[in-house]
Amino acid sequence: MVENINSKEAYDLLIEDKNAVLIDVRTKKEHLAVGVPNLREIGKETFLIEWKNSILPWSRKSFLNDFSENLGFDKDVKYIFICRSGIRSNFAALTVEESFISGNYNS
Repeated sequence: MVENINSKEAYDLLIEDKNAVLIDVRTKKEHLAVGVPNLREIGKETFLIEWKNSILPWSRKSFLNDFSENLGFDKDVKYIFICRSGIRSNFAALTVEESFISGNYNS
């Protein structure tokens, strides 16, 4: 089940759990406009895996391929997905959960 959490809860989870990972599913244009979360001070990095148009039939498969190439699939990791509004990150979290791993977070 995907659990919705706010940005403070997400940051606290990243600090407290060595297996927590942040995945930003926004577009490259959004990253250029507003930046990318900087987690260096807590010894982590933000993974940039864009969630493309969810209406297209290949979008889920494309996202899962990009996800696997960047992170693999590890049931011990807590994946935290973010985007501007929470909609794409929720799609991404649900896609990963339905395909491989449960217990994801949407922030």
